[in-house]
Order: sequence, then structure tokens, then C-alpha cells
Amino acid sequence: MTKFKRRSLVRSVEELSQMETQMIAELSKTKRKWSLLEQTLFLIAIFMAFKGKQIEVAFFIDLYTVASIVTNKLTYQIFRILALKD
Repeated sequence: MTKFKRRSLVRSVEELSQMETQMIAELSKTKRKWSLLEQTLFLIAIFMAFKGKQIEVAFFIDLYTVASIVTNKLTYQIFRILALKD
């Protein structure tokens, strides 16, 4: 993700079309929800590490991993919209 951020030339807000702006707003809203879920699942996994069973920790870490993958995918989609088109 960091490599993509460095390589892409980001367009300014004025260069974006109305449809692109709406898409970025929707993706950002969805990303915020998934990020919150990701953080919550991580905290539950830490709590389960001290109070729960190992299988419960593994379950919540798996869910955290899925939420993290979705968050990264949404970030990638946002950067693809913002990147300069050839």
C-alpha cells in the first residue's frame, strides 16, 4: 500500500468529477465502518487472550484479518480513483 501511495500522482479535488467524488465519499464511509469493526475485533482478541480460550482468540484474530483485508482493499480502491489517469 505504501508503494502505491508513493507512486501514484494524486489529482486535486477540482479535477475529480461529481461521480468520482460521490464514489470516494461512499468508499470512505464504508472504510470507516470496517476500520471501527477491525479495531473492535482486535480489542476483543486481546481481551480473549487473557480471559478466553485459545480457539476464541484464533476466531477473533481471523475476523480481524478479514476486516483488515477489506479495509486495505477499500483504501486501494480510493487511491485508484484519486490516481492520475493516463
